[in-house]
Amino acid sequence: MKCIWTLVLAGSVLFLAPPDGGAAQGSAALVDLDVPMPPTPVRAGGKIQLVYELHVTNFRPENLELTAIEVYKDEGNAKPLVSYRDAELIDLLARPGAPPDLPDKRVIGGGMRAVVFLQLMLNTETDLPRSLHHRLLFKPGGTDPTGAERVVDGASVVVHRSTPVAIAHRYAANAGWRRTAFPTYRYIVAP
Repeated sequence: MKCIWTLVLAGSVLFLAPPDGGAAQGSAALVDLDVPMPPTPVRAGGKIQLVYELHVTNFRPENLELTAIEVYKDEGNAKPLVSYRDAELIDLLARPGAPPDLPDKRVIGGGMRAVVFLQLMLNTETDLPRSLHHRLLFKPGGTDPTGAERVVDGASVVVHRSTPVAIAHRYAANAGWRRTAFPTYRYIVAP
């Protein structure tokens, strides 16, 4: 357990940086990225799927607007496997603890969290990556005079390497089945 916590703490709190790679201006802008369970391959509908959650927590006092998410295969891959923006991104977001009538789910208030439900479709087991890398783009609110997008590059997340589990077709057809959380002893789990 100590090894897991060390990994989470070492790679999870990240600074926002401008897209050009320069240092973030103003006060430190902290964002926490967490994948609570490693992506595990599942065979459904004739394809290999990686279905997992990405938790994004804003530790700034000001709002952050999540403008895009890119998921890369392994380290150093130049082309993203998937990229989400606008309405497509909004459809992937859940906002635990926030009122249901939020005007924009992409805006993450200070101290608040967003959960991104990701589902990557792969054709064969040979396409299965060893790890995934997440790049998130934010538009900071509050005191940033430039309004420029900031980039957060997350640590690599190792993909659970196992023979893909086959699930019933009725679940494969509807990704929404997985968006119900049940509190258990110490964790909230999705069925």
